[in-house]
Amino acid sequence: MGGKTFEQVMTFDNWPYNNTKLIVLTSKNIEISEKLQETVTTSDTSSPKQLIKELSDQSINHIYADGGIVIQDFLSAGLVDEITVTIVPILIGKGKSFSRLLPKDLSLQHLKTTVYDFGFVQNKYKINK
Repeated sequence: MGGKTFEQVMTFDNWPYNNTKLIVLTSKNIEISEKLQETVTTSDTSSPKQLIKELSDQSINHIYADGGIVIQDFLSAGLVDEITVTIVPILIGKGKSFSRLLPKDLSLQHLKTTVYDFGFVQNKYKINK
């Protein structure tokens, strides 16, 4: 997860990740509360491929990437197999493009769509390689 996304998640009333291990990718020194120190760490590894190698060396073979820049970096490095796009019923007047930094178009294969009563729609895709 990127640092900005982590900062946003920290404003939530409840921690949504339970006991899931989380690595915050940031070059900044961030404070992690005592209650999260067993599951949240930071890394300043700038290369997604290097981070994947480090995680693979720890026998971690499945990861979830979150945060705009983090997702863009992993997509650009060809390290994403599936992507879930959640549509929130809010039109943002100003914001960052989700895929503006990709070196080329990515072809997606639709896997599943889930519609939630509270208005979110999630589309899950496999990235064709």
